[in-house]
Amino acid sequence: MSKLVFLLSSIICFNFVMAQEPQNIANANNDIFRMNLEEEPNSIHPILWSDAYGYEVVNMTCDSLLSRDNQTSEWKPRLAEKWEVSADKKQITFTLRENIKFHNGQPITVQDILFTFEAFASDKMGGNRWKPFFEGISKVEAVNDKTVRFTLKDTYFNNFNVIAENFIIPKSIYGNFSDSKTKHKSIVCSGPYMFSKYEKEKMIELKRFDSWYGFKDAAWKNYYNFPSIQISFVKDYNSQIEKLKNGELDYLSFSNSDRYIKKTSAADLGKEVLKLKVINKMPKDYSFIGWNMKKSIFQDKATRKALAHLFNRQEMNKKFRFNLAELVSAPIYPQSDYAPKVKPLVYDPILAKKLLTEAGWADTNHDGVLDKIIDGQKTDFKFSLAYAAKENEKYWILYKEDLKKVGIEMGLKFLDWGNYIKFLNDGNFDAVAMRWTASSIDPDPKQIWHSSSAVQGGSNYISYHNPQVDHFIDEGRMEIDRSKRLQQIQKAYELIADDAPYLFLFSEKYDFYAVSSRIQRPKDTLNYSLGIETWSIKKK
Repeated sequence: MSKLVFLLSSIICFNFVMAQEPQNIANANNDIFRMNLEEEPNSIHPILWSDAYGYEVVNMTCDSLLSRDNQTSEWKPRLAEKWEVSADKKQITFTLRENIKFHNGQPITVQDILFTFEAFASDKMGGNRWKPFFEGISKVEAVNDKTVRFTLKDTYFNNFNVIAENFIIPKSIYGNFSDSKTKHKSIVCSGPYMFSKYEKEKMIELKRFDSWYGFKDAAWKNYYNFPSIQISFVKDYNSQIEKLKNGELDYLSFSNSDRYIKKTSAADLGKEVLKLKVINKMPKDYSFIGWNMKKSIFQDKATRKALAHLFNRQEMNKKFRFNLAELVSAPIYPQSDYAPKVKPLVYDPILAKKLLTEAGWADTNHDGVLDKIIDGQKTDFKFSLAYAAKENEKYWILYKEDLKKVGIEMGLKFLDWGNYIKFLNDGNFDAVAMRWTASSIDPDPKQIWHSSSAVQGGSNYISYHNPQVDHFIDEGRMEIDRSKRLQQIQKAYELIADDAPYLFLFSEKYDFYAVSSRIQRPKDTLNYSLGIETWSIKKK
């Protein structure tokens, strides 16, 4: 599904004692591919997952009607063996394969397809988060027991993608919405891997689903080769590295260049671990600080721009990221075709002071803190920044010092991941440090930037509203011609960049990871994924 999910690296330091010798561990887990998530997912429910950690699990266990080839981006059959688009583009018909099953052994029927799309679009289940993606579907109907037809009510560019790539779920398991909402620690779907075990605060285990149709289809030969996958939840980065070196992890992704270069030298990792920096066409993350537009101190554009000009991104990129990251200027990673041609708001304290003065901020009582009259009351320029990634605290400390120099007082509020999500959804924050990660090279900004998404359960957490942005998003979403859609979405992004509702930070140019030498990899990366789905364990 073409959607955005948020991902934070929440690091909590603790001591991890290795209990076994590396060789013994490797032998004991010879058929297990071992990876790590830095946080335990809040949910692995196929609809209600709420973070990128949950999505990792759902994406490995659930299946869709079609999927894109990760090398060519061409459509490939999955649960559907064929599909047809009507001449007027208003109907899409899918024919299901024979002998397709859910992990509980039940056959996948057209009724499960109908239920899936009802559930994702329903206020009772999917809610406001998924609603923007399903608005273009007017009807889903069974043609016969193997064929389902979708009727479209508009020209939303993503209609086909949403239908083709949506996770199909069993009505027998999730049909009772009230009961389904309690199923956060298990999952039943139909993908190549099935849920096996969940140990709270420790790990999730998946096993290969031997009845998956793809294992008998030549189109999926040499895919999904691991008999079992073990996903641990080790938060401390140093402990992750130790587990990698000692043979307890086969794969580790580095979220930034700081980790890749500074903390993991080839000598430290040893001969049994390979360390790679790759470039591909995968959508990239971008990090930011979001200002809560409901808070009076952030409602003035000049003030928000001043805050951006006080963050020394150039120096931090050099000091912490070895100049391997790009400075983000708009709500999209810089390499994207949709990125507008606008310059980043770089560190400029002189300009920042000028903007603050223009916005009416002054230290009227000479206490070292700026203030101004807002809604008839004297308001000090003080706020709190909430974050869940402990290792990023060094950025916020430097920022705090630079803000203090001009009379702005910023408090720091660290929260563990679970409490951070609750805090974010509550909406009563001042500012939050986050990272968006995109799953599509053709983004739909409505989920995050449209005013209709600034509701409970929506992803416009900062309550950003701009009628012009809404207009260009609405126009762009209905434009089938990609070149014309680019222009519309870029206009929306230009306006957002000028409004500065986020302090846009960094996006990595590369993907960084380490992998055990016992893992066979056809390529270091595919065009649209690292290619883990094609990896296997070397035979001895």
